[in-house]
Amino acid sequence: MGLITNIMLLVLTLLASRLSAEPIVVPAKNELAALDIWNQSEYQIDTEGAMDLAQVLRASGWKATSDHASSLPYVKGALWIRTVLINRSHESFQLLLDHPYVLTDEITVHLQHKGQMIQIMTAGDRVASDGAVAHSRNPVFSLRLQPGENILYIKVKNSALVSGKFDLWEPMPYFNKVNKELVFVAVLLGSLLILACYNLFLYFSMKSKVYLHYVIYLLAFLSVQIIFSGVSRIFLVGSSEALVLYWNEGLHVSVKIAWTFAFSFAAHFLNLEAFHPKLARLVRIVMLFVASSLLTGFFLPYRLDSAFVVFLTIASSLLLLGLGIWSSLRGYRPAIYYTAGWAVLLMASGVMALKTAGLLPINLFTTWAQILGAAIEGLVLSLALGERYNYLQNRSTAEREIFIKKLVEKEASKAHSYSQLEKIIYPHQIELIKNGSNLEQTMPTGQSEACVIAFDTISSSKIDRNKARAFLNDTFALCYRDMLAGYNQKKMQASAYRLKEVGDGFFCSVGFPFQTPNGENPADLAMKLAMQFSKNFHAEALRHGFLKPPLASISIVFGEVEAYYPSAGVVEYNMFGRGIILADRYEKLRKGALRQLVLTGNLLVIDARIFSMLSPNFQVLFQRFDVDSVQQTIRDDEQANCFYFTELHHGNSQPLPASA
Repeated sequence: MGLITNIMLLVLTLLASRLSAEPIVVPAKNELAALDIWNQSEYQIDTEGAMDLAQVLRASGWKATSDHASSLPYVKGALWIRTVLINRSHESFQLLLDHPYVLTDEITVHLQHKGQMIQIMTAGDRVASDGAVAHSRNPVFSLRLQPGENILYIKVKNSALVSGKFDLWEPMPYFNKVNKELVFVAVLLGSLLILACYNLFLYFSMKSKVYLHYVIYLLAFLSVQIIFSGVSRIFLVGSSEALVLYWNEGLHVSVKIAWTFAFSFAAHFLNLEAFHPKLARLVRIVMLFVASSLLTGFFLPYRLDSAFVVFLTIASSLLLLGLGIWSSLRGYRPAIYYTAGWAVLLMASGVMALKTAGLLPINLFTTWAQILGAAIEGLVLSLALGERYNYLQNRSTAEREIFIKKLVEKEASKAHSYSQLEKIIYPHQIELIKNGSNLEQTMPTGQSEACVIAFDTISSSKIDRNKARAFLNDTFALCYRDMLAGYNQKKMQASAYRLKEVGDGFFCSVGFPFQTPNGENPADLAMKLAMQFSKNFHAEALRHGFLKPPLASISIVFGEVEAYYPSAGVVEYNMFGRGIILADRYEKLRKGALRQLVLTGNLLVIDARIFSMLSPNFQVLFQRFDVDSVQQTIRDDEQANCFYFTELHHGNSQPLPASA
């Protein structure tokens, strides 16, 4: 039975050799390198992928390969190639058949001599390797050519691109080429790994997510290149399910992880959240879409998922490049490096795609263009990260300087504002406001009792107008200084509180809202202040050169007062009450009950309550005036039956408390 089969194969072979393309005459040893057999072969497509060798030998649909490119995108079934090799020597010798496309599912090589199949070898990323050269990056088969005619039958099956390109090599030139390639690819892949480690160290140092995302992108891209270039096959030999999964679905997963973190890296690197929030949201949506597609390869047909990965790669590359160009045009300097890096990778990927499609020759550059582009891109993007760091540092420094400048200006403005506030409110109020209190919380409000002093200039209209205003301003400034004697912010103490200024006079209160320093008798303190005001008035009159010094009228009463802040309009601390009204009424007694007095000094009038509160050494200075004796009453104080008065001369003054 075996003899009959061999005879049939011999007959089919003889018939086939008459129909074959021009045979390939193999040259002498050590002269053959990268001889492409495609153009001197015939091919046919088994659309069902079920034909065995006997059926192929009987088939009559062989076509000349010289009229067709070796790359056949998405062939359904299997591609069969038939090539005749002539060995004119009298000895057999070894040749290597190299298939430069790593991602091929299954390749079966049959070598026939004199009607007998002398070699059958299998390789691919979905089948167990049988007879192929081990630890080889590409599917490589060792052919033992016998003297005379040898016929190759090659079956190629793949879920994606199917290529009929096979090169014949002498062993020595082939291994020399492979060794050079391995050195080259080791440098390129090693540089990617070094860049990943370098940026990982930067991440641990700076704790910036942009470095971590770039590292994950580099590692995923490195995984893609290790699979795509076939480097993994040098070290991983076998046909376990895990390896098959890694070489096929693992490639798609690695691509999707790479693009997911490429988008995340771009969003962080280009500061899209700060410069263009809407574009940042778009990038996040795309990133989530890519991330959600990670598992699609495990339930979608491999060919469909491959098409999706190709589309994703093209779209993502263009979008990421567009983001870089857009950011560069907006003046973001680090984006120039980013754009350059992606442009290099995109061009390198284009070279590889054209090589795969058979539009560019296969050589060292086109074979490793994408890894070379990736290494250059990694270097440029690492430089871009450094430039971004410098940019952010410089920007941060500039923003800090602007912030400090604005802060200084703000503090200067605030200091100016506080200095102006000091003219209308007390220092303790400013401190409370600085600490967050409202103005309405800085002074006591409500009802109380206090000694109220009313000060007025007698016959102020008769004073020389050229001197009057300056004289009164200087006098009141001294009096205000005396009111602040003993001022203590923490204890809310002061000699007096100025209620208001009324042209040629003023009102002040002793005992409220400020407590008297060291708990001093408010009536005695009010007496001291009145005498000091009189002295100030007299001294300033002399200093301003009045020939006849003007006189002042002063009153002191004890009564109710109430402090408040208005609920609308300008918030200003105000006081009103019977005590203020009576102070004005007692000061006006100089025009009523005391109008007959001929004054030689400043007049001081006090009510009976103040007199009763005074120390004896002050009481002796006053004369009693009985209101009923002249049949008069004091307006708004009809119950009063007397008051007290005295004249003050420039020598009469008492020391005041020191300001705290």
